[in-house]
Amino acid sequence: MLLGMFFRQRDHKLRIPLPPELSAELGKNIVVTQSNDRCLLLFPLWEFKKLNNPLLKESLNDEEVRSRRRKVMSTSFQLKIDKQRRITLPSSLAGYASLCRGGQQQVVILGMGPYLEIWNPVMLRRAKNKNTPLALSQAEEIAKKA
Repeated sequence: MLLGMFFRQRDHKLRIPLPPELSAELGKNIVVTQSNDRCLLLFPLWEFKKLNNPLLKESLNDEEVRSRRRKVMSTSFQLKIDKQRRITLPSSLAGYASLCRGGQQQVVILGMGPYLEIWNPVMLRRAKNKNTPLALSQAEEIAKKA
């Protein structure tokens, strides 16, 4: 299981060193793709296949299926972890997640159970702040019912 929060430096070649305790769990072959939250999702290859197998079995005659496939498959890249436990991000994905500005840049890696999220720290802070009022209102609702 992939758990924890880690801070790493991305170099000018878009390489990110993975925490040793996570790289063993990921295996050598991984898939990185976009999320809806402007971060990147990193899956072990077997997990990505498992998640997308139902989509790949759906009929190509269905326009919605083709659209979903296009969105998922065209923004996903299979990568290998190098000997220094680094991944090299495709520039298109690094740009999408605001991870390609300047030389070195800090990134945040979040363990999410079966996958990892890779964030620009500013974007992560914004996402957390955006969800805070919702979490507070949900907590208030639960408290009222108790």
